[in-house]
Amino acid sequence: MSELAKTAYQEKRSEVLSALREGAGLASDAGATSLQRKLENDRIPRLEEEKFHLVVLGEFNHGKTTFVNALLGAPVLPMGVTPTTAVIHQVIHGQRHARLVLDAGGERAVAFDEVGAFVVGGTASTDEVRYLEVQYPSKLLEGGIVLVDTPGVNDLNSTRAEITYSYVPRADAVLFLLDA
Repeated sequence: MSELAKTAYQEKRSEVLSALREGAGLASDAGATSLQRKLENDRIPRLEEEKFHLVVLGEFNHGKTTFVNALLGAPVLPMGVTPTTAVIHQVIHGQRHARLVLDAGGERAVAFDEVGAFVVGGTASTDEVRYLEVQYPSKLLEGGIVLVDTPGVNDLNSTRAEITYSYVPRADAVLFLLDA
């Protein structure tokens, strides 16, 4: 991208952020608190971060994690023949590191080789986990793409299915895998 295009993009981004902040203020003044919260807690931070969330969705055991690993070019996330993914996995560009983001707002570092413990029936507790962020050095993830692996939408465990359903509205794009 040329310097002129980068400058034009940054100017447009600043204008949109300013408009969103003004909209949040107007929503607050009008008593539209849900709109205000959506703008302040979701839309504005996502535009500031410049991340694109690509969510891989499908029924359990339809190869979502296998597909994600194929895109990454390595077996980064744990796979199995039974429902395996217990929490949302956000894979971002970085150097083989992981962290848990908790529902209460805190976070905790996780060794990269312990990512496999956060599976259905795994040794790590998935209670109160919002998502597991996994950093991996993949060209696909350069430029702000966040690859999101989800539990199956028809998982026998309704809690895991609900985790997936609640994440979808935050997606910028969804790849839905079907059993051919």
